[in-house]
Amino acid sequence: MYFERKLSRREKQVLELISAGSSISDIADELFISPETVKTYRSSLIKKLEAKNCANLIRIAFERGMFGYSNWHIKSYSA
Repeated sequence: MYFERKLSRREKQVLELISAGSSISDIADELFISPETVKTYRSSLIKKLEAKNCANLIRIAFERGMFGYSNWHIKSYSA
């Protein structure tokens, strides 16, 4: 996919950890980078994938099959 190809290896790592529910500090510790660097990667991902926020970023990544879950679907529920 176009969007996945334009992400760096590190951006993909950060995206996977965000989607797994890891905190900024946990991601920083795991990747041996500063929390501010994690925030910079998160901002870059939101911009590159044209997401509105972090939750939308995760949804877009899953919908585009960026984690190997191509059959994973998000159902919309109306109140």
